[in-house]
Amino acid sequence: MPNINSKLNRFLRLPQVLELIPIGRSTLWAKIKRGEFPKPEKLSAKIAVWRESDIQAYINGNHNSSENEEVCNGRF
Repeated sequence: MPNINSKLNRFLRLPQVLELIPIGRSTLWAKIKRGEFPKPEKLSAKIAVWRESDIQAYINGNHNSSENEEVCNGRF
Protein backbone atom coordinates (compact mmCIF):
# COMPACT_ATOMS: atom_id res chain seq x y z
CA MET A 1 0.00 0.00 0.00
CA PRO A 2 1.50 3.39 -0.98
CA ASN A 3 2.32 5.87 1.74
CA ILE A 4 0.09 8.96 1.64
CA ASN A 5 3.02 11.24 2.50
CA SER A 6 5.05 9.98 -0.45
CA LYS A 7 2.19 10.93 -2.77
CA LEU A 8 2.38 14.55 -1.58
CA ASN A 9 6.12 14.68 -2.26
CA ARG A 10 5.67 14.32 -6.00
CA PHE A 11 6.83 17.03 -8.34
CA LEU A 12 4.26 18.92 -10.42
CA ARG A 13 4.96 20.72 -13.67
CA LEU A 14 3.29 24.01 -14.58
CA PRO A 15 0.26 22.52 -16.39
CA GLN A 16 -0.47 20.30 -13.38
CA VAL A 17 -0.21 23.26 -11.00
CA LEU A 18 -2.57 25.30 -13.17
CA GLU A 19 -5.13 22.47 -13.01
CA LEU A 20 -5.13 22.76 -9.21
CA ILE A 21 -4.90 26.57 -9.08
CA PRO A 22 -7.22 27.94 -11.78
CA ILE A 23 -5.32 31.10 -12.70
CA GLY A 24 -3.38 32.10 -15.78
CA ARG A 25 0.35 31.53 -16.26
CA SER A 26 1.25 35.21 -16.06
CA THR A 27 -0.82 35.63 -12.88
CA LEU A 28 0.95 32.65 -11.33
CA TRP A 29 4.40 34.04 -12.13
CA ALA A 30 3.37 37.46 -10.82
CA LYS A 31 2.25 35.85 -7.54
CA ILE A 32 5.60 34.06 -7.30
CA LYS A 33 7.44 37.33 -7.89
CA ARG A 34 5.39 39.05 -5.13
CA GLY A 35 6.05 36.15 -2.75
CA GLU A 36 2.38 35.12 -2.69
CA PHE A 37 2.91 31.66 -4.18
CA PRO A 38 5.59 28.99 -3.58
CA LYS A 39 8.67 29.31 -5.78
CA PRO A 40 9.39 26.38 -8.08
CA GLU A 41 12.48 24.25 -7.84
CA LYS A 42 14.65 24.17 -10.94
CA LEU A 43 15.56 20.69 -12.15
CA SER A 44 17.42 22.14 -15.10
CA ALA A 45 17.66 25.44 -16.95
CA LYS A 46 14.30 24.80 -18.64
CA ILE A 47 12.45 22.63 -16.13
CA ALA A 48 10.69 24.10 -13.10
CA VAL A 49 8.68 21.94 -10.71
CA TRP A 50 6.69 22.44 -7.54
CA ARG A 51 6.37 19.98 -4.68
CA GLU A 52 2.79 18.77 -4.49
CA SER A 53 2.89 19.25 -0.71
CA ASP A 54 3.73 22.96 -1.19
CA ILE A 55 0.80 23.40 -3.57
CA GLN A 56 -1.58 21.59 -1.20
CA ALA A 57 -0.38 23.76 1.69
CA TYR A 58 -1.05 26.86 -0.44
CA ILE A 59 -4.54 25.63 -1.31
CA ASN A 60 -5.35 24.71 2.28
CA GLY A 61 -3.95 27.81 3.93
CA ASN A 62 -3.47 30.71 1.56
CA HIS A 63 -5.52 30.29 -1.58
CA ASN A 64 -8.84 31.65 -0.33
CA SER A 65 -7.40 34.54 1.66
CA SER A 66 -5.07 35.63 -1.17
CA GLU A 67 -7.86 35.50 -3.71
CA ASN A 68 -10.20 37.50 -1.47
CA GLU A 69 -7.50 40.10 -0.86
CA GLU A 70 -6.95 40.55 -4.57
CA VAL A 71 -10.65 40.91 -5.27
CA CYS A 72 -10.90 43.56 -2.54
CA ASN A 73 -7.86 45.39 -3.88
CA GLY A 74 -9.25 45.40 -7.42
CA ARG A 75 -6.57 43.15 -8.90
CA PHE A 76 -9.04 40.89 -10.70
